[in-house]
Amino acid sequence: MDKEAVKAAVTRHSEAVLKTAFLYMKNTSDAEDVAQDVFLELLKTKKEFNSEEHLKAWLIRVAINKSKDILKSSWRSKRSEMPENPISPPLQKEDIVLEAMFRLEDKYRICREYEKKSVKV
Repeated sequence: MDKEAVKAAVTRHSEAVLKTAFLYMKNTSDAEDVAQDVFLELLKTKKEFNSEEHLKAWLIRVAINKSKDILKSSWRSKRSEMPENPISPPLQKEDIVLEAMFRLEDKYRICREYEKKSVKV
């Protein structure tokens, strides 16, 4: 895929990829690393996408797979956790919903539904 197409994909889909990675990684910096890897993978791929939805689905699937790979890696189990952000901003409504989602079992977390629906609190 050419650089301009990847730039356009980053602009359109970075939020969805980041949210997907965050649901698995539960940590902003790790989610950002996953998102970066996803878009690097897109830059390297020779795959042709039929539509914008096909591209988005591919990006989300790659984000899920890369997140799972990191979570099961031996490197992750040996590292020490750093605090996310010592000075945290006040929680937003969306943050409260995300925290509630983290308490659910994996099989009940549905990224696509969360992404499509607005949450009214």
